[in-house]
Amino acid sequence: MASSAQSSPRSNYVNYQPFRNVPGLFKAIRKREGIQEPVVLKVISNTCDTNERKLLEDAKHPNIISAVETWSTPSCDIVAMPELVGGDVCDWIMQGKVFSWRHVVGFTQQMASALCYLHTELGFVHADVSLENILLIEEEEGRIRFILTDFGLSYPKSARFVCGKEFYAAPEVHDTVRWLGGEYVDVTKIDVFALGICLFTIVFNNYPFLTTSAGKCKGFLFFAQHGLESFLRHCRFPSSSTNRQCISALIEGMLCPSPGARFSMPRVISESNKFVR
Repeated sequence: MASSAQSSPRSNYVNYQPFRNVPGLFKAIRKREGIQEPVVLKVISNTCDTNERKLLEDAKHPNIISAVETWSTPSCDIVAMPELVGGDVCDWIMQGKVFSWRHVVGFTQQMASALCYLHTELGFVHADVSLENILLIEEEEGRIRFILTDFGLSYPKSARFVCGKEFYAAPEVHDTVRWLGGEYVDVTKIDVFALGICLFTIVFNNYPFLTTSAGKCKGFLFFAQHGLESFLRHCRFPSSSTNRQCISALIEGMLCPSPGARFSMPRVISESNKFVR
């Protein structure tokens, strides 16, 4: 629900507190019809060229964070989102928690579905897929629902930008001239690669590469030349999953250095569906 500056709902929010030491992010309580609802408020400056408010208003997917209310001031947009107390996937891993095979499959299917929706229904790439930007909710019977968040760097599929976190960046993004020149046609493949990094990290409890920039990471060069299984043996990666061989082919397809040969997001969904048959 969007609100105008004249009918600003700001007075409905109390107990503002900084949230997770992130600039422009606050916890608050939203009061409405006798209900007090914990929310997170994101303040988006008018000087920022971002599509985040529109995406959060438009997104209707169970694995994408959505706005419960938005409004504008002369200097910024404010987006209220539900506070999800489970934290993010990176926090979970840093606490030493291990994902079961069921959770690994759920993560893959849910995030691939969310990103496919973003690409096809909304026409955007996320451009900053990372463990820090995926929240989780622990549900009944040990289920986990994963939620994609933080669309501050998202841009239309027709555009080209260099952005996102180094650990998750696809190799073509580092090829700046060709990337910005449009030689790499399918920009959604950068989200596939980043999701592949997330999946690798969940399964093997570590990031695979420091960077995919040409000549700057021996690990990525070895992977590109010899494939995932040889890379895992070479680097002696432990696995938290008993289904390592089953998931390795999917991860290798998502991390393919060539964007043209890399799996598409629908292919990721199709391959992950095989794990539950």
